[in-house]
Amino acid sequence: VRYAKILRTEPYVREKLPSRLAAIVGGITDPILRLAGTETWHRRKHDIELASPAQFDQRFDRLFEIQASLHRVIGVRDARYLDWRYTQNPMCRTDALLASTDGELSGYLLFAVIDSVGYVKDVFPPTAVAPDLIVAIILEGRRRGLKALSFTALETNPLIPTFEEFGFRLRPDSSQMFGYAPETSPFREVIQRKENWFLTVGDRDV
Repeated sequence: VRYAKILRTEPYVREKLPSRLAAIVGGITDPILRLAGTETWHRRKHDIELASPAQFDQRFDRLFEIQASLHRVIGVRDARYLDWRYTQNPMCRTDALLASTDGELSGYLLFAVIDSVGYVKDVFPPTAVAPDLIVAIILEGRRRGLKALSFTALETNPLIPTFEEFGFRLRPDSSQMFGYAPETSPFREVIQRKENWFLTVGDRDV
């Protein structure tokens, strides 16, 4: 499913009103949206930095090793994989917001900007660090003048309620995924329960 948050109303109002009038409407409504947004009152618990473009090093290996020890099945997110998936992607540039505690990487959010829309590719891990990262992408999107943010994930992803908390709303776009494990697999029971899948759009093979 896809969730989105509008950051600037003027580009959308312009589709129905003359440009000058749309700019006036946007100038009135956008400050109200910012003031009313939950992100305005959020108290950050982690240090956040922007990496543009994203670069993946041993910090990502250590974070993945910690998370891998907590789950029976987990998609690979070590530095080598992330570099292949994002840094070497010829289709678009990926930026990263990095959350850290006492200098140690606690989590990250990966995103790409296409046509003034920020597409959140992944948030890892889906834990208490996520709110700080989601607020960070909202503030970064506003700083860049983006018109909206978009997040696509499996309907059971535990991050969805947090995105909703910060003003992301369900959009009609959707797609399907299929998971398979043979009857002899020791992971079959885990894999065939959709609530165990925390997929984001970054997990899809493109």
